[in-house]
Amino acid sequence: MKTTLIKSVLFFFTIIFFTGCLEVNTTVHLNKDGSGTLEESVLMSSQVVQMISAFASSFDSTAADTNKFSLFQPDQLKADTSKYGSGIKYLSGEEVKENEKEGYRVVYSFDNINKLRINQNPNSKIDMEGIDVEEEDTSKEILHFDFSPGDPASLLIKLPSKKDQEVTNEAPSQDTAGTNTEGMDELVKLMKDMHITLKIDVNGNIVETNANYVNGSEVTLFDISFNELLDNPEKLKMFKQQSPQNLEEIKKIMENLPGVKIELNDEVKIKFE
Repeated sequence: MKTTLIKSVLFFFTIIFFTGCLEVNTTVHLNKDGSGTLEESVLMSSQVVQMISAFASSFDSTAADTNKFSLFQPDQLKADTSKYGSGIKYLSGEEVKENEKEGYRVVYSFDNINKLRINQNPNSKIDMEGIDVEEEDTSKEILHFDFSPGDPASLLIKLPSKKDQEVTNEAPSQDTAGTNTEGMDELVKLMKDMHITLKIDVNGNIVETNANYVNGSEVTLFDISFNELLDNPEKLKMFKQQSPQNLEEIKKIMENLPGVKIELNDEVKIKFE
């Protein structure tokens, strides 16, 4: 009974997280001594938040309206510092409601970026308090950093290896193709305005880098707008057929789409002064 319930919950939230109306923006601000701040904003359609709230309340019929689900959970955000590595401190957080979306902005500080760990999986940004679900293994989606001070300072960003996350161009079998496509037809309707970004902003002038997307002192590791996918029939068909299960698989499908920025190097080098 419990196993069936857990599977149902996981299916529900997989639909929510990897489809609709989710916006996650992450920026690492790095100083020349290796310290800095991590800023994240997480927004979701208010309509979807209400769906989650209704779903969560079904587990506790006595729950008061004041206990409705909210993406902004200050106590949890403060406790989540360990998710980002050691020596991470919570600086501030605020609830955000704008453009029919709601969520939060949070700022953490770090003394040594070498100890910082960033999980690029958007699921990791949302805590489902009060719902008993099994945590998925997202260890292969962690970004690591190797910083060396100097003049210039040097940063090496180790992105998840594409060898660990492979997506083929093979068509699905006849037994599964119909089911996958029919399900994805419904899911893609929710993907409008889904947007995920990850950027590194150095406090100085970049003098050398192999990054593909550089704007002044800012390096974009990925900037994925799902509207671009919806406007490309060929890529959208591939997405439906392969039903990607994590961000690396999604990135592989969306490579080379106009308007989408995805860093193709497994290691990004940045020197700045």
